[in-house]
Amino acid sequence: MKMSLLILILTSCFLVSFSQTSNYGDKYEFLRLLNDYRSSKGLNQLKYDETLEKAAKLQCDYNYLQHNEGGHNNSNPNYTTPYNRVYKVGYIPNNAYPNYVCKENCVVYLNVANHRLNSIEKNILESYKSSNSHNLAMLRENIENFGYFTIYDGKDVYNVILMAN
Repeated sequence: MKMSLLILILTSCFLVSFSQTSNYGDKYEFLRLLNDYRSSKGLNQLKYDETLEKAAKLQCDYNYLQHNEGGHNNSNPNYTTPYNRVYKVGYIPNNAYPNYVCKENCVVYLNVANHRLNSIEKNILESYKSSNSHNLAMLRENIENFGYFTIYDGKDVYNVILMAN
């Protein structure tokens, strides 16, 4: 009984501290870099959207928990697609289905050295650019809004970006 109570207390403490995770890095610096990249390709600038940030946080939290439980699964069973996540947090798209587009990129850096933290936004963008599918998501013509969430736990970095119209 005492052991169960201790586990419950420790679990509760972890959940309370985890739910208060703040967004690491500079989301507006990342957006500036992304918009510079999109502009160099002749694409429109994206606007930051706090609701999309909430949806990005749902997936970032999930990725963090999965990794710390020994797994690596980007498919959140509670919100199986980016569309589910954005609807869950109340995002209202500018276009109705089938013209509605929502793209998500996720990356994890393990054992991050301090020198990489100084330019984490640039490193994240470069990682997405080096992956064909992630790069294509960032270069969609018909997206207008953007959300960003990053967790740094003192060792690893977890990032999710969401882009939608």
